[in-house]
Amino acid sequence: MTSNFHIGFKRACTIIIGAVFFISGLLKLNDPTGTSLIVESYFRFLHVDFLLPLSKSAGLAAGIVESVLGAALVAGLWRKVLAFVTWGVLGVFTILTLVLLVVNPEMSCGCFGEAIPLTHFQSFVKNLVLDALSFAAFIPVNDGTQPRKPKYAAFAAASLAAVALSIYASEFLPLQDFTAYSQGVELEDREFSFRDPSGEYVDSIALEDRKVVISIYSPEDFDAAEWNNAARVVELALSNGIQPMLMMPDTDSCPPEMNEFLYFSDIRTLQTLNRSN
Repeated sequence: MTSNFHIGFKRACTIIIGAVFFISGLLKLNDPTGTSLIVESYFRFLHVDFLLPLSKSAGLAAGIVESVLGAALVAGLWRKVLAFVTWGVLGVFTILTLVLLVVNPEMSCGCFGEAIPLTHFQSFVKNLVLDALSFAAFIPVNDGTQPRKPKYAAFAAASLAAVALSIYASEFLPLQDFTAYSQGVELEDREFSFRDPSGEYVDSIALEDRKVVISIYSPEDFDAAEWNNAARVVELALSNGIQPMLMMPDTDSCPPEMNEFLYFSDIRTLQTLNRSN
């Protein structure tokens, strides 16, 4: 009885860790752009700005690794190998979240994407709990019983689903938008804050009449054709009695003929707004 209980307890701990990894990975893959922004903030925090061009690839890789690792843990495969892999991954996460807790930068840990925002303290405690569960699950390290063939099939199906999600979300919108600007969400005060060219916050005008927001978070990368597209949207809005609002970060890149529609907002807000629409 004791032996069966011990085996069942170890298995339950493994499943919990695997489920957390799998869900965390899927939430990252659901929103590759949002994940790349989180990875970008980590690169900046660690002062490795030369890695910024790899932000999206690194985010996708992290999501796939977490999903596949989680699926393997839940299926109960390769216990001896995955014990050390799990300890390695959790060790890195624990140290990183401890540093974030001590330094306390204004950035999201990104553990569960936009779906479940955690403070640095909550993220660190979460990793400590997973550390404890991993030791309970894998000590002593052994191969355990051989997994059945259906478990390999379930692992393969879950892994393929994660890869398919990453491909779909990279080409289209997220399956589920967890940002503050998802369709049908009514914004709270100051959730969408912007300024006019004089620097005055004019959030309230978004509630007046009908508006269309054109969000351009990297105007320095726009070419003539893209500015022409933006100008056509402005003209179309005006012809239909809709007031256009051209939102950009602080920049001098806006064509002079569009200055009357120009407003400024935080680049992170604009990036989030863009990937929500």
